[in-house]
Amino acid sequence: MLLGTFEGRMDGQGRVVIPQRFRASVQSGMVLGSGMDGCIDAYPPAEFEKVRARANQFSQLNRNAREFRRHTFRGAYTATLDRQGRVVIPPSLRQYAGVSEDVVIIGMDSYFEVWSLERWEEEQGRSKSLADLAGDLEERDEQGRASD
Repeated sequence: MLLGTFEGRMDGQGRVVIPQRFRASVQSGMVLGSGMDGCIDAYPPAEFEKVRARANQFSQLNRNAREFRRHTFRGAYTATLDRQGRVVIPPSLRQYAGVSEDVVIIGMDSYFEVWSLERWEEEQGRSKSLADLAGDLEERDEQGRASD
Protein backbone atom coordinates (compact mmCIF):
# COMPACT_ATOMS: atom_id res chain seq x y z
CA MET A 1 0.00 0.00 0.00
CA LEU A 2 1.21 3.46 -0.88
CA LEU A 3 0.11 5.68 1.99
CA GLY A 4 1.08 9.04 3.43
CA THR A 5 2.05 12.57 2.42
CA PHE A 6 5.64 13.65 1.84
CA GLU A 7 7.21 16.97 0.92
CA GLY A 8 10.31 17.19 -1.23
CA ARG A 9 12.14 19.17 -3.86
CA MET A 10 12.86 18.74 -7.52
CA ASP A 11 16.49 19.28 -8.46
CA GLY A 12 17.83 21.12 -11.51
CA GLN A 13 17.74 17.97 -13.64
CA GLY A 14 14.05 17.35 -12.93
CA ARG A 15 14.67 14.57 -10.41
CA VAL A 16 12.46 13.93 -7.39
CA VAL A 17 13.33 11.64 -4.50
CA ILE A 18 10.65 8.99 -4.05
CA PRO A 19 9.80 8.30 -0.40
CA GLN A 20 11.63 5.27 0.98
CA ARG A 21 8.41 3.42 1.80
CA PHE A 22 7.20 3.73 -1.83
CA ARG A 23 10.37 2.48 -3.48
CA ALA A 24 9.72 -1.26 -3.20
CA SER A 25 6.51 -0.82 -5.22
CA VAL A 26 8.32 0.90 -8.09
CA GLN A 27 11.74 -0.74 -7.88
CA SER A 28 11.14 -2.55 -11.17
CA GLY A 29 9.97 0.68 -12.82
CA MET A 30 6.90 2.88 -12.98
CA VAL A 31 4.66 4.69 -15.39
CA LEU A 32 4.30 8.44 -14.95
CA GLY A 33 1.28 10.14 -16.43
CA SER A 34 -0.97 13.18 -16.42
CA GLY A 35 -3.22 13.03 -13.39
CA MET A 36 -6.85 14.09 -13.63
CA ASP A 37 -6.49 16.95 -11.17
CA GLY A 38 -3.37 18.67 -12.49
CA CYS A 39 -0.82 16.42 -10.79
CA ILE A 40 1.44 13.62 -12.00
CA ASP A 41 0.29 10.05 -11.39
CA ALA A 42 2.97 7.41 -10.74
CA TYR A 43 1.90 3.78 -11.16
CA PRO A 44 3.73 0.55 -10.46
CA PRO A 45 3.65 -1.41 -13.75
CA ALA A 46 0.93 -3.86 -12.63
CA GLU A 47 -1.33 -0.99 -11.57
CA PHE A 48 -0.83 0.87 -14.84
CA GLU A 49 -1.77 -2.33 -16.65
CA LYS A 50 -5.19 -2.08 -14.94
CA VAL A 51 -5.55 1.53 -16.11
CA ARG A 52 -4.53 0.52 -19.63
CA ALA A 53 -6.98 -2.39 -19.68
CA ARG A 54 -9.83 -0.20 -18.43
CA ALA A 55 -9.13 2.52 -21.01
CA ASN A 56 -9.09 -0.06 -23.78
CA GLN A 57 -12.49 -1.49 -22.78
CA PHE A 58 -14.20 1.54 -24.28
CA SER A 59 -15.16 1.41 -27.95
CA GLN A 60 -12.84 3.11 -30.41
CA LEU A 61 -15.97 4.27 -32.19
CA ASN A 62 -16.84 6.51 -29.24
CA ARG A 63 -15.23 9.96 -29.41
CA ASN A 64 -15.05 10.34 -25.61
CA ALA A 65 -13.33 6.97 -25.38
CA ARG A 66 -10.71 8.01 -27.94
CA GLU A 67 -10.12 11.29 -26.13
CA PHE A 68 -9.84 9.50 -22.79
CA ARG A 69 -7.21 7.17 -24.26
CA ARG A 70 -5.32 10.13 -25.71
CA HIS A 71 -5.24 11.87 -22.35
CA THR A 72 -4.21 8.64 -20.65
CA PHE A 73 -1.45 7.53 -22.99
CA ARG A 74 -0.01 10.63 -24.70
CA GLY A 75 1.51 11.91 -21.47
CA ALA A 76 2.58 8.54 -20.10
CA TYR A 77 6.25 7.70 -19.71
CA THR A 78 8.08 4.72 -18.29
CA ALA A 79 10.65 5.62 -15.66
CA THR A 80 13.07 3.96 -13.26
CA LEU A 81 14.60 4.91 -9.95
CA ASP A 82 18.29 5.75 -9.82
CA ARG A 83 20.56 4.49 -7.00
CA GLN A 84 19.52 7.39 -4.77
CA GLY A 85 15.81 6.59 -5.17
CA ARG A 86 15.16 9.50 -7.55
CA VAL A 87 13.07 9.57 -10.69
CA VAL A 88 13.38 12.02 -13.57
CA ILE A 89 10.08 13.75 -14.32
CA PRO A 90 9.86 14.44 -18.09
CA PRO A 91 9.63 18.15 -19.00
CA SER A 92 6.14 17.81 -20.50
CA LEU A 93 4.78 16.37 -17.23
CA ARG A 94 6.57 19.03 -15.19
CA GLN A 95 4.89 21.68 -17.31
CA TYR A 96 1.49 19.97 -17.14
CA ALA A 97 1.59 19.74 -13.34
CA GLY A 98 3.32 23.07 -12.74
CA VAL A 99 6.12 21.29 -10.87
CA SER A 100 9.30 23.29 -10.62
CA GLU A 101 10.83 22.98 -7.18
CA ASP A 102 8.76 22.17 -4.09
CA VAL A 103 6.69 19.01 -4.46
CA VAL A 104 4.23 17.00 -2.40
CA ILE A 105 3.94 13.24 -2.91
CA ILE A 106 0.61 11.72 -1.92
CA GLY A 107 0.06 7.99 -1.48
CA MET A 108 -3.17 6.82 -3.14
CA ASP A 109 -3.03 3.16 -2.07
CA SER A 110 -2.18 1.52 -5.43
CA TYR A 111 -0.33 4.50 -6.97
CA PHE A 112 0.94 7.89 -5.88
CA GLU A 113 0.60 11.47 -7.03
CA VAL A 114 3.29 14.15 -7.40
CA TRP A 115 1.97 17.70 -6.93
CA SER A 116 3.55 21.10 -7.05
CA LEU A 117 3.32 22.44 -3.50
CA GLU A 118 1.34 25.45 -4.74
CA ARG A 119 -1.24 23.34 -6.61
CA TRP A 120 -1.54 20.94 -3.68
CA GLU A 121 -2.34 23.84 -1.35
CA GLU A 122 -4.95 25.11 -3.84
CA GLU A 123 -6.45 21.63 -4.08
CA GLN A 124 -6.64 21.39 -0.30
CA GLY A 125 -8.46 24.74 -0.21
CA ARG A 126 -11.08 23.45 -2.68
CA SER A 127 -11.50 20.06 -1.07
CA LYS A 128 -14.65 19.17 0.83
CA SER A 129 -14.46 17.79 4.34
CA LEU A 130 -14.11 14.03 4.70
CA ALA A 131 -17.60 13.86 6.22
CA ASP A 132 -19.13 15.71 3.24
CA LEU A 133 -17.30 13.50 0.74
CA ALA A 134 -18.38 10.33 2.51
CA GLY A 135 -21.98 11.54 2.68
CA ASP A 136 -22.03 12.39 -1.03
CA LEU A 137 -20.56 9.02 -1.97
CA GLU A 138 -22.96 7.15 0.30
CA GLU A 139 -25.92 9.02 -1.18
CA ARG A 140 -24.83 8.17 -4.73
CA ASP A 141 -24.28 4.54 -3.75
CA GLU A 142 -27.77 4.33 -2.26
CA GLN A 143 -29.27 5.89 -5.40
CA GLY A 144 -27.41 3.38 -7.54
CA ARG A 145 -28.70 0.45 -5.49
CA ALA A 146 -32.26 1.84 -5.65
CA SER A 147 -32.15 1.95 -9.45
CA ASP A 148 -30.87 -1.64 -9.76
